[in-house]
Amino acid sequence: MTSTSNLRKSYVDGLYGQVHLLTAGQGHRSQPPLYLLHATAYSGRTFSPIIEKLAASRLVHAPDTPGYGGSDRPSELPDFGKYAEAFTDLVSKTTDPASGPVDVLGYHTGVFVALEAAVQRPDLFRSIILIGVPHYTGAEREERRAVLAAQTELTEDFEQFRERWDYFIRDRTPGLPLPRAFECFVDELRVYPNQWWAHEALFTFDTVSCLEQIDSPVLILNPDSPLSEPSRVAARGLKNVELVELPSLSGAIFDLGTELLHEKIDEFLSRISG
Repeated sequence: MTSTSNLRKSYVDGLYGQVHLLTAGQGHRSQPPLYLLHATAYSGRTFSPIIEKLAASRLVHAPDTPGYGGSDRPSELPDFGKYAEAFTDLVSKTTDPASGPVDVLGYHTGVFVALEAAVQRPDLFRSIILIGVPHYTGAEREERRAVLAAQTELTEDFEQFRERWDYFIRDRTPGLPLPRAFECFVDELRVYPNQWWAHEALFTFDTVSCLEQIDSPVLILNPDSPLSEPSRVAARGLKNVELVELPSLSGAIFDLGTELLHEKIDEFLSRISG
């Protein structure tokens, strides 16, 4: 399993029970905390290859979305705005108000958790970094919903997990270590059969309106992926956005593109700080 020596694990009381988060670094007077929001159906350890690099100059938190990783699950499927509300609640409880607004990075589903949180509480967020924006429109939206939000039921047959095993393990990105791939498989397995919840909430959420309401500076990092074009479309809906194409990155980007991602993120946050 991935070993990250300086990561600290903790739990915070949240809107739906306890929220699990990973933390690295120390508070710095000149740099606000940075929050990292993972994709569905994974956890904050998605960011373990990069979190300590980012934490060299700031405090970094990687929380697990309610219902995923080590965080308690809501009693019923929440609408998407509730995921964002749970995040703003966490930020309020883990940040000193005197330090000012924080920065947030969203990955895949975490993108719109970050953006909607900034709509709900613009006072809490200084800047937003997005990777893999799931901004689907038209027929593609329903096609992706049918796949990503497909409901599942736990049975006694191991074959129900075969497709995910093949995806994570047998067909994993070349160069990705087996133990790291297995972490991702376990993350999805531990929330089965409710792993589809956040995707279903996202596909009933008005992403167009959300994008239009963002005033904070936004950086979109755009690796080569099925979300490359949706990310470009999303960029056109934002007021204050910088889109950086990263065609050399594809698959397992936090593991295999650690240095490049850290460089681009750090450059952006340094410019925001002035």
